[in-house]
Amino acid sequence: MQGRFIFEGRRPETPPLTVAHDHAVCGETAVDESLVIGDDAGLANVLVFVRTRDIPTTDPPRRRKKQRVELTIKDCRFSPHVLTVVLGDELLVKNEDPVGHNVNITGSSAELVNRSLASKSGLNHVFKRGQRQPLQVSNAIHPHMSAYVLSHDNPYAAVTDQTGRFRIEQLPVGVGLEFQVRHERAKTGLATEKWRFGRFELEFKEGETVDLKDIVVTPEMIR
Repeated sequence: MQGRFIFEGRRPETPPLTVAHDHAVCGETAVDESLVIGDDAGLANVLVFVRTRDIPTTDPPRRRKKQRVELTIKDCRFSPHVLTVVLGDELLVKNEDPVGHNVNITGSSAELVNRSLASKSGLNHVFKRGQRQPLQVSNAIHPHMSAYVLSHDNPYAAVTDQTGRFRIEQLPVGVGLEFQVRHERAKTGLATEKWRFGRFELEFKEGETVDLKDIVVTPEMIR
């Protein structure tokens, strides 16, 4: 399944964020990454994932090897801004800055990660519970920094790139799947006229590729 999210309408203002400490490394201000729209109107950092639980385990991706997913701190920002981690995989947070940072991951009914991270060091974390909404990653030392991570119980998830495009491969066939679409500015889900709370259902056939094409996002949807 693939598609592209495009922004249509007047772009909301995103003033720079004030940086509180370590200006020599972080600068005086930072870019607000809560809304990233490309030159071609593509909307980045939209999260699309299968919301359905208990997907059949016979599907090949469920027998995948465990992986390590990296979240990097560099120039006082988290990169990538939105990422997904399958349960059992390892999240590695690396601090590449010459200053210390704090890593705090919070969410409803989720583990709490609250660790100091010295310069050029890292931490590893394995999530033990899947979520239906992203967990926020913050930094108590540098409050302007933020990211979002989805700890998910299956590998069927994707984040749109700078062009607004996403692709989810090897989806189970012959079973109805409910999808969830989220963006950090749409707290209850990125809803459209057809997708209440940003949810929709599809069933796939063997060898079928579903193209959702261009999904229009307006300013009212991401206040």
